[in-house]
Amino acid sequence: MTFGQFRAAITFSFLACIVGCGGSGLLAGPAAVRNGGPVRDVARGSSWMSRDAATAPSLLYVADEFDSIVDVYAYKNGKTSKLDGTLTGITPVSECVDPLGSVYVTTGTSIYVYPHGAAQPSKVLQDHFGYTSGCAVDPLTGNLAVANAYGPNSSAGNVLIYAKASGKPKLLYIPSVQNPEYCGYDDTGNLFADGYDNDVNLALGELAHGSKHFTAITVSGAKVELPKSLQWSSPYLLVDDSAYHGKSMSAIYQLSLSGSTATVVATIPLRHSYQIEQFWKDGNKIVTAGTDYADVLVYLYPSGKPFGTIPNQEPSANAVVVSNKKAGGITRKRS
Repeated sequence: MTFGQFRAAITFSFLACIVGCGGSGLLAGPAAVRNGGPVRDVARGSSWMSRDAATAPSLLYVADEFDSIVDVYAYKNGKTSKLDGTLTGITPVSECVDPLGSVYVTTGTSIYVYPHGAAQPSKVLQDHFGYTSGCAVDPLTGNLAVANAYGPNSSAGNVLIYAKASGKPKLLYIPSVQNPEYCGYDDTGNLFADGYDNDVNLALGELAHGSKHFTAITVSGAKVELPKSLQWSSPYLLVDDSAYHGKSMSAIYQLSLSGSTATVVATIPLRHSYQIEQFWKDGNKIVTAGTDYADVLVYLYPSGKPFGTIPNQEPSANAVVVSNKKAGGITRKRS
């Protein structure tokens, strides 16, 4: 069984337990068990970065959870030229980037913060409220949001907000969203998180800028079989379906938001993509990490046409982000 199949099987078994057991079952979580025990942060060699990594305009961070490593490549316009470094001593679950290019790596229990091109973290944040999965940084405030795919004692998960990406987090729950796994901010500071409802359909929640509570968002226009990562790209919220039409390929849905409603206005199938765990839109390129396929597949946006393949030196990939040094924000228009 491949890593992707293993993780998908855990996800489906876990969701089935939520539906059939009323959310009271004992959870194993995405990739929470390996070789009969918990995944741990196991060092593999030493982290290193090339001399020019810190000043490189763009870097591609490709995470391999099973081998406890993040490879960092020199990146430009959907292509890489060389391996610029590796980050070891962590078991990466997911990644996100702030507007200055710092990369945040979640590990299930902690969040490591690496300045652009740095071999060592500038800080490590702790999560005692669940199993950390996706994360996002507010471009306005610098607040860090972390989605916990499940909480202590098999609870339905939560979202943590670390003010200015520091200190102790604020714990929030999302109405009607089971086990939020990924989250993302828009350019005006609104936070979105995805998960499942009680019928195992895509469920979305929004934490409006300045609000203290999540509100539920009704989704219409398509059935998302296995929602994974999401990202804002004005004027749409992009959501990855890693089991498009029930198959082992992925598609990205463009969701148009209006009040408490999200409508799928376009579907972008990604051919030969297998099951994408995380995508990252950078300009008119979408880079993807799918655990059944080690290399990074790159697509054009919004056509979804294959652009190229970035070879990955690790046997699998489950998360990918592009860090643009001193990257700027985007402009959001919302009805």
